[in-house]
Amino acid sequence: MTIVDPRLSKNRLSALMDGIFAIAMTILILGVTPPSNVGNITQPQVINYLISIIPPEYISFIISFLIISILWLNSHAQFKYITNINSSYLWLSIYELIAIVSIPLTTAIFTSYGNFTVGTIPFNINLLVIGIINITKWNHLVKNNLLIPDISKEEIDTISKSKKSFIIIPIISMIVSVFIPLYCGLVYFLIFIQTRLNNKFKKI
Repeated sequence: MTIVDPRLSKNRLSALMDGIFAIAMTILILGVTPPSNVGNITQPQVINYLISIIPPEYISFIISFLIISILWLNSHAQFKYITNINSSYLWLSIYELIAIVSIPLTTAIFTSYGNFTVGTIPFNINLLVIGIINITKWNHLVKNNLLIPDISKEEIDTISKSKKSFIIIPIISMIVSVFIPLYCGLVYFLIFIQTRLNNKFKKI
């Protein structure tokens, strides 16, 4: 039988995670750096700068923003299945938040050095760690009977399968980075596509 500390509240943990996700999403934009206005600058120079940042910087920002958004949505959805949390789940969540707040840093590294395979490694490992922790958290809830009583086995299996994509896709991205490192980040759009398809099928 799982002993739940009454001091642990899933609502307080949910609020903390919401705040951390929001901060991480906001900090991402700081990786898109404006040009330094040194001396006289011409309009063509501004145009050239705007064109130059769109492929590497802004696309990296969009990819990471969408990833964090999906992680937040999944986290928010997961809390509706939880009855209680214990200290182990709390610490797993804290480890996950450490990885979440690291995304702006690893995104900045990817943006600056993504044309080299080694420059993509921190970003891919960052998201792989999040995926591993995320599925570990879910398995912990299932194993310790911390889920609502009326959740079906089919729902548990479906959620478990969907969480595996957060492990599979970073691995695919790492493989792609060996051959075309600059475009390996585009692999993460598969998470967004999968999420949209899952939502569409749920409505049918």
